[in-house]
Amino acid sequence: MRSLLILLFGLGCRPTLNMKITVPAAVSIDPSVTTIAVVDRVSNEYTRRAISGFIESSQGADTVRFQIIDAQQIYNSLAVPVNGPIPNDGMKKLCDSAKVKGALVLHRFTHDKSTQVTESTETRQNDDGKEVEYDVFTANYYSTMHVSWRFRGCLGETFDSYGYQVSDNWSAEGVTPGDAKSALGDTDDFDERLSNTIGGQYFKRVAPHEKWIERQPYRGPIGKKGKKFRKAVGFMKGAGWKTAEKIYLDILKNLDDIEDAKFKGKCYYNLAIVYENLGQFDSMWNYANKANKLLGSSKSSSYLNLAEQRKSASEKLEKQMKKAVQENSQDNR
Repeated sequence: MRSLLILLFGLGCRPTLNMKITVPAAVSIDPSVTTIAVVDRVSNEYTRRAISGFIESSQGADTVRFQIIDAQQIYNSLAVPVNGPIPNDGMKKLCDSAKVKGALVLHRFTHDKSTQVTESTETRQNDDGKEVEYDVFTANYYSTMHVSWRFRGCLGETFDSYGYQVSDNWSAEGVTPGDAKSALGDTDDFDERLSNTIGGQYFKRVAPHEKWIERQPYRGPIGKKGKKFRKAVGFMKGAGWKTAEKIYLDILKNLDDIEDAKFKGKCYYNLAIVYENLGQFDSMWNYANKANKLLGSSKSSSYLNLAEQRKSASEKLEKQMKKAVQENSQDNR
């Protein structure tokens, strides 16, 4: 009986594919801007970490949208006003000296932080089994960083002006207020960790980047009829996309439109996933649409919507990367 239950459990499980995809930037910077300078106008320990975070995100991305130049020394030599944007003549000098086509400027930064200690009463049983009340002190550290970025062109254009905040809090308990604060530890470590996230967040706004997603193909029926189908799923698990495509197309040649409608729909569905991985988004949408017409399920409908999104995102990504692909030979893969 136990082995039967295990078998039945296995039959009910659908395979899950983990896939890394490239998504377009939220904001499309002028495609001709392929090399940029990065400038920190605030220049404290946290903003320097934010700049480093942007550069590290760029180095970690498979898709190279911008070649990045650290132009801090060049900026410092310009002697531009502290308040307001970098003047147009200053931007031209910066671009000419750094040999770039634009500049990312960390324009403003403020940091709000506080530590608060609260007291509460808890009840606990002592060794004699009696309930005893005792005081607990909790130290809470709150940190919020407000940052403003400006993405500038060499003629003074502003391609993007964006401000946002990152925040977090940490807590620790103690028998006295001092013990609670001591248990909390060095709050500078918390602030450093928080500032490390700033650059990576803005990178995702202006540059294409990768993320991991999941897809669940149909497993295929047990028995002779599903043998080739399940074999194709095995190739999908091993990223053998072209082989899986060939198997599914071969299966579809011999299916009856009426008797095998659901089976056919599942072949279409899995083929759509294959084409998604091959980067053929028109074919992905086409087969997702065919699958939904035959299956009519929430699963097939949801995937058709995803196919429409991937197709649109692919077109947006192609426009964003058109010039960068020609000029940036670096490959981070």
